Amino acid sequence: MDAEKERIIARIEKLMAIVNDKSDSEAESAMMLAQKLMAEYHLTEADISTEDKEEAVIKETMDIGSRNNGWKRYLSCVIARNFRCATYYNSARRNYIYGGKNVHGQVVIFLGEEADAKLAKQTFHFAVENGEYRYKDFSKQNDVDKYDRITFYTSYVQGISSKFDEQKAANQQWGLVLVQPAAVAKEFESLHTHTTHNNNIGIYTRSNAAKAAGYQAGRDMSFSHV
Repeated sequence: MDAEKERIIARIEKLMAIVNDKSDSEAESAMMLAQKLMAEYHLTEADISTEDKEEAVIKETMDIGSRNNGWKRYLSCVIARNFRCATYYNSARRNYIYGGKNVHGQVVIFLGEEADAKLAKQTFHFAVENGEYRYKDFSKQNDVDKYDRITFYTSYVQGISSKFDEQKAANQQWGLVLVQPAAVAKEFESLHTHTTHNNNIGIYTRSNAAKAAGYQAGRDMSFSHV
């Protein structure tokens, strides 16, 4: 079976799980979309597993450093909600090795089913590297200060978020496929109180140039390489 067909089957199976778990209107929409995909890709019920699979919920952790990382927590929220995950960060500093040196930092955690959590982590890592590269390029061409940096990165995340929202609006079935699994929500709610949930950081608008450049950098972001 080729990779594309496997991806479609996995998508249909997620829709069928919604049929079993959600309200009548959501179940009906999910069923209609599943049937449409089956017809489009010439699949039969024999190709689709209707068993109620319980996939393990795992944690994927990323170091985000100890300074100027608010935008990364904001980014993790955007990534998580578009990959069926929950996210939080551990506010306790911890030692880790980076560039051959001992560094104190914080960690952001993606909580989700294995495939979702791993993809969310990979996407987050790629988005952080891309954002830092784009800001470095912007700062070389402009006289910047800390407010420009905050504005750029915050707007960068806004640009990524708007692109995700635009894609979901153009492909309405994504809203059904991206429903967070009940097991993930349950696990997230049971987290110990020493963890701190992510929230969107404040939006700075001091620099219109940094705001425009950051937002466009987010809009230019492509996840095809992830």
